[in-house]
Parts: sequence; structure tokens; C-alpha cells
Amino acid sequence: MAQAYPSARQRGSRRSIVNIASGAAYFPLDRHGVQISSAYMASKAALMRFTEALAAEAAADGIAVFAISPGTVKTEMTADVFEALWDEPGIWSPPELAAELIALLDTGALDALSGRYIHAAIDDWRSLPDRIDEILEGDRHALRLR
Repeated sequence: MAQAYPSARQRGSRRSIVNIASGAAYFPLDRHGVQISSAYMASKAALMRFTEALAAEAAADGIAVFAISPGTVKTEMTADVFEALWDEPGIWSPPELAAELIALLDTGALDALSGRYIHAAIDDWRSLPDRIDEILEGDRHALRLR
């Protein structure tokens, strides 16, 4: 991360930085009856705030910064944590969703939402280009105390 912004800035052309966050930053502590480590949850919340702050800094250089969650993807990391839910079909996200979301971000269609969080599996991110004004006016897709 330390090199992404200076590197994008140096190249000069329009660039995006995408941080991989998690819904663990804001989900209840025992979502689906699963306890996720405090360090993981806190680091993902911090990453979301960092994304917003970096987006404000990088805006002058034409660099958009986003935090995305790929959803809950079956991996070695999730195997132990979600062992009791391993066979539950409604829990898991296909990994290609995150790739498709990143491809959309790379087009620049959502640059006005720089600094925001988008969940690949839960948000209707394909409709976001049509909802930019609504999201900005409502200060949505950001970690806020409401």
C-alpha cells in the first residue's frame, strides 16, 4: 500500500487503487454465529477509513481509491472460521464477483464514489453508476455512526 499511491501518481495517467476490505468491519460480532478475530475486524474498519482519507489526498492527482469486499469466499483462511457453515449455499460468494467489480472500477464509471466501500456480493454495484448522486447525498457506502 505504501507504494501504490506514489507509483500511480508518478505514472500520471488516471489510476485506481482498490483496497480489499471486509464486511467484518461493520457486521455484528457474531454474524452467522461465527466469531471473527478482533484484530481482523479492527484492521478492516481501519482500512475503510484509510481508503476514504487516501481518496481525499489522491483526488488532486486524479486517482480514485476504493475499498471493496469480495464477500465470503471459500479459501483456506475461511475454512476454519466458517467450518460450521461450509455446506451452506447462501453464505458463499463466487470469487469472480470481486474481479468483475474491480473491472468496473477500472473503467472510471464510479470515480465520483472514490473513498467509498462496495461489497461485491451484497451491493447492487452494477447499478451504482446510475445512483452516484443518491449515494453522495446520503453519504452512503462509508463507515459512519448513524
